[in-house]
Amino acid sequence: MPPKKIRKQQKRIRKRILDAIIRRIEATDSLLEKLALSYALEQRNNLEPLLRQMFAAEAAQHSGLQMPRSLWSDICNRVLVKKALFPKSCAVLKDQGQALIDYRWRKLELRRSLGLGWTATQREKFLAPESIPTVSLPMLKKRWPPKDVWLSEAPTTGLLWERHFQEAKLQDKRIERKDVLISSDGDSWQKTIKAGESVIIRDAQTGQIVLVVIRNFCNHQGVLDWAIKIVQAAVNIKKSVRLDDPGKLVMNGYTSGSRNAPSVVWAKNLLQSPTRLFESPQELESFDFQVSSTYALMWNMARSKLPPEILADIDKFVDGEGVRAVMDGNGTMKGYYGLKLKEEYYEFHSAELAHPQGNYARNYSRFCHHEKNAHDYCLAWTISRLQDPSSGGNFYVADYGIKVEASTDMMVAWKGAHFHGTTLPDVDPSKLDTDFQQLGLSIATGGRLLKALREVKRGEVLEAYLFKRVAELEDEDYKNGRI
Repeated sequence: MPPKKIRKQQKRIRKRILDAIIRRIEATDSLLEKLALSYALEQRNNLEPLLRQMFAAEAAQHSGLQMPRSLWSDICNRVLVKKALFPKSCAVLKDQGQALIDYRWRKLELRRSLGLGWTATQREKFLAPESIPTVSLPMLKKRWPPKDVWLSEAPTTGLLWERHFQEAKLQDKRIERKDVLISSDGDSWQKTIKAGESVIIRDAQTGQIVLVVIRNFCNHQGVLDWAIKIVQAAVNIKKSVRLDDPGKLVMNGYTSGSRNAPSVVWAKNLLQSPTRLFESPQELESFDFQVSSTYALMWNMARSKLPPEILADIDKFVDGEGVRAVMDGNGTMKGYYGLKLKEEYYEFHSAELAHPQGNYARNYSRFCHHEKNAHDYCLAWTISRLQDPSSGGNFYVADYGIKVEASTDMMVAWKGAHFHGTTLPDVDPSKLDTDFQQLGLSIATGGRLLKALREVKRGEVLEAYLFKRVAELEDEDYKNGRI
């Protein structure tokens, strides 16, 4: 048979198969409901495999018949052409048109409420002194608290933490035990930033930003619930990178492989085999995508709401050193991220993805320390805090004697080179996981990255070697407690 006739015959067969699939959809309430919800991309992606299965079953008796690129689009077009044949599907698609308009309005409103894509004028208004005051503070001649000590704000549980650190087995024997300093004296701080207070603090001499605290950073409970669910799930199934510290700090994104054969790979830090934790590779990919999406959302909100000099510092590192690696869900994200609010899914395209590595934290505390990072400023977003600030777990910057009372939906930006830490929770160490909850995510890139970038000249040809070297050095930083 001539090729032209073959193509015509296959076209007729495809139409018959599409008609058979549509009749089946109209005869099955669950499929008709899925078609009605398919204006949302996630629902459409759930429907497409079912359509493909039906097409493959119908096409099994016809050799050489190719699967259409988008069965959903073909079926919608077929319904609209044959309205009289498929009244139920036609009615569903008409309703879907209005549903799509409503969905786009809800997505637009979500973007507005989160502050995504703000203009410079909108950011200036948000950061104006009448909204977020600016305070100048001098650097202390004697930092508070001193370096290399744990700080407890509660005398009773402070003694319990002191005993805990004395008796607990050290997982990393290269790091010495630190003393616990017990102090409930609020006068020791140069400034305490109250739980409902947002502020920009600048150095009194240089004028540089020391600390930014923004409360109600995303100001959307549904988004917080979505992020909490993902962070909790990840912390539950991943290894902590600092086993001697209270709570858990887990790495996300890219890291090195083994020391003997370093290579840039997605962090392999699951507590169990992926096959035990996930039913399929696709489920693992979906999880990695969700983790990366939390960082992408945080970063895009930060780009709208943080002062330009903080963003310029981070952009300078990224652009100046030619780093294009991003947290992309282990290759599952191509310039977009997504979030799910209840049963509705939203994707944001043409988005800037976050940096290639970050951390999730649960009930995590750290003694007074500092870090040499690749960029000056670090970012941390607290997404859940159930206890009031008197229960400890408060961030501080020791070089300026500043305490930040913890609260839900708080963004903090600070200089990693300044001594900082988190006070110990006011709970029995043995009950930390049950009697306390604080969850968050952070973005910071170790100083070894900058060193590795300068070891080689820029250029795509050298990127494979470059990132192997970077990942290996960053791994050393974590294990030696430098970051």
